[in-house]
Amino acid sequence: MVERLKNSKQREIIREIKKSFLNGLTKEQINTYIDNNVIDLNSAKQFLKKLSIIILYLLKGNNLQ
Repeated sequence: MVERLKNSKQREIIREIKKSFLNGLTKEQINTYIDNNVIDLNSAKQFLKKLSIIILYLLKGNNLQ
């Protein structure tokens, strides 16, 4: 039962990561996105918030948190 809950939670985390705005982008596309959209302090904060959420899901998915 515990293993099933763990797998269910991991599937949920994987779905959340796949929904992220970075999913499927290449390194070059991410660089272009940042160059075009992170232009001031406010946009940098917004980008860091999104990135932090992705990192949190990754940590939870790997049981590192």
